[in-house]
Amino acid sequence: MHDFRSGTLFRREVAAYRLSKRLGWSLVPPTVIRQGPHGTGSLQIYVQPAAEVEDPHAFWGDHCLDNERIVLFDHISNNADRKLSHCLLDPTGKRWGIDHGLTFNEVPKLRTVMWQFAGMPIADPLRADLASILDQRDVYADDFGALLHRQEVDAFFHRVERLAES
Repeated sequence: MHDFRSGTLFRREVAAYRLSKRLGWSLVPPTVIRQGPHGTGSLQIYVQPAAEVEDPHAFWGDHCLDNERIVLFDHISNNADRKLSHCLLDPTGKRWGIDHGLTFNEVPKLRTVMWQFAGMPIADPLRADLASILDQRDVYADDFGALLHRQEVDAFFHRVERLAES
């Protein structure tokens, strides 16, 4: 993509995993940097999807905390590419988000199909998670340091601050 720095999409995939893991949300499957036949990239654990969700728009549009968590994750990571095909339900009923290469841009890029929480207050447990990011700013900055540019890290914290205050 011309609006994301060249050679950074794999780093954004790893940054999304680290954010999900540090928050304890486990939305993004484990993702690491690896060398492959075509150079450096990211490798993510494969999530076996459950059988097709009968009505994906109704399921992913439900007003439940698991979906709100995905929506909030997209906002703070500035996800420019959330499609329903990037939302998975595994056989145990756990919800996952995949394909996070177009995240963490310093310019607002949010593009998503999940708008059911627009205009609603953020659930209290998720507000507490936003506060924890701000309380651990140095830890998150270290997690992202080798993956994202400084401006992208600063923009991430600005988005978290804005949402924590709203």
